[in-house]
Amino acid sequence: IRTKMRLLKELGVSGQIEDILITLGRQYHVLRSIHSKGTADLCFYIALDNEVSNLALTRYKLSQIERGLVL
Repeated sequence: IRTKMRLLKELGVSGQIEDILITLGRQYHVLRSIHSKGTADLCFYIALDNEVSNLALTRYKLSQIERGLVL
């Protein structure tokens, strides 16, 4: 995530990374950065079976969990 953030900065792209999706043959891997005090030092990493998982619901639930975190 840090590498992606550096690359976006070098390219002049503004905004924060919400999540990064890696799609494999039978799996989704979701990396969701946790923004605390303007930094993204922590992240969630979750691997899902793409035949039984709901990617949209997973992203929504991770955002809910992030909002409820106290760091």
